[in-house]
Amino acid sequence: MVSLLTFQLSLMGQIFALYKGGHIKPIHPIKVFPFEDIPAAFAYMRGGRHLGKIVISNGPNAKIEVPVRPAPRIFSLSDNVAYLIVGGLRGLCGSLAVHMAQHGAKHIIALSRSGIDDERSQKIVKNCNSFGCSVYGAKGDVSVWEDVLRAFQDAPVPIGGVLQGAMLLRDKPYELMTVEEYHATTASKVQGTWNLHRAAEELKLDLEFFTMLSSISGVVGQKGQANYSAANVFLDAFAVYRQSLGLPANSTNLGVIEDVGYVAEQGGMLQHFDTGLWTGINEKTLHRILQYSIWQQSAQPIDKSTSEQLITGIAVPLPEDADIGRDARFSGLFITSDSNKESSGNEADKDLQAFFLLLKSGADAATLLAPCVALVNTRFTKMLRLSDPIEPAKSLSVYGLDSLSAVEFRNWFRSELGAEVSTLEITSANSLFSLCEKVITKISKPAA
Repeated sequence: MVSLLTFQLSLMGQIFALYKGGHIKPIHPIKVFPFEDIPAAFAYMRGGRHLGKIVISNGPNAKIEVPVRPAPRIFSLSDNVAYLIVGGLRGLCGSLAVHMAQHGAKHIIALSRSGIDDERSQKIVKNCNSFGCSVYGAKGDVSVWEDVLRAFQDAPVPIGGVLQGAMLLRDKPYELMTVEEYHATTASKVQGTWNLHRAAEELKLDLEFFTMLSSISGVVGQKGQANYSAANVFLDAFAVYRQSLGLPANSTNLGVIEDVGYVAEQGGMLQHFDTGLWTGINEKTLHRILQYSIWQQSAQPIDKSTSEQLITGIAVPLPEDADIGRDARFSGLFITSDSNKESSGNEADKDLQAFFLLLKSGADAATLLAPCVALVNTRFTKMLRLSDPIEPAKSLSVYGLDSLSAVEFRNWFRSELGAEVSTLEITSANSLFSLCEKVITKISKPAA
């Protein structure tokens, strides 16, 4: 009895013999389409009337160039050096530490004033350990030279990369900010970064990267954050300085981080950010941003022309009424035609122009009050991101107006209405009516 396997082999042999002898012919008819016309081949097939076979071919002698997508760049870190993370492990730096451990880091040093003995930090340590990465705590203040030098000298192996993520917020209107509050915020980023740079230079370390976690506030500014914005602008400039010395550096301006770090931990802060202006950054994207920052400092950066700074978190395209549209640096982020810009601008300024025409006509304060209230109400509703206009007779504090929001309104009164209104006058106003009455007395009458 012939086995099934033997029969199959015999059958296949006969088939190939017939094919070699030219007894088996291709199915006819054959409809040939060139590679550049593949859509037409599918359209022909969808017609349901074809016979035979459809073949995609440019002929036996055609030279066909097929674009090949380059292999994705692999992110990997060295296993024979230590990486210094400044800022502790409880926030977004902890998430980045785990990501670094996943991609080859075997030694991580965490420098912070509070150390890494707390429960949240220890959870990060265990996660890193699961990838074969040892984490060492270095308790100290990055703005203190002796603490930084000790962290470098006590490293189990030479430090091969620095992630500067120190941050301290002391938000307050600039005119109310003390010099101590200003320097408390800038010290960790300004003096701290100088200390990190100096330590690496004195120990003659060959760093793979020197990534500084800056903030988008240093690019566009944020109300009540003059100190924090200044500190981040310093990081942006310091990246340029280090690169001018032939040293690796990148300042990464982070936007709103949604699910890890300070904003996520505060609870409810996300609702205060305009989603039309800011693009939220999740944890996975944060990890990719770190990778790009490190790649930008390699021998083959992704974009050499922008290797010193990486700006993230700004929405593209920006809404046409975005406040940063006044800054020419962001004009390229508004994707709209000039005619649309003009009509949009005219529509947005219509109420303002009407108000000034009324003012120019010599109208008294009583006549100006209603249009002024309507104008300011529209602005307040937008700035406070309210779903409905505010009630003019109600206290403004009911709608969440605080001293930081008042700074933004003060600037708007000055730039758009020419009225010098203090933040105290705004926050202490009993109602929108009383505030607008005060504003009207401060507006300079336009020249005839």
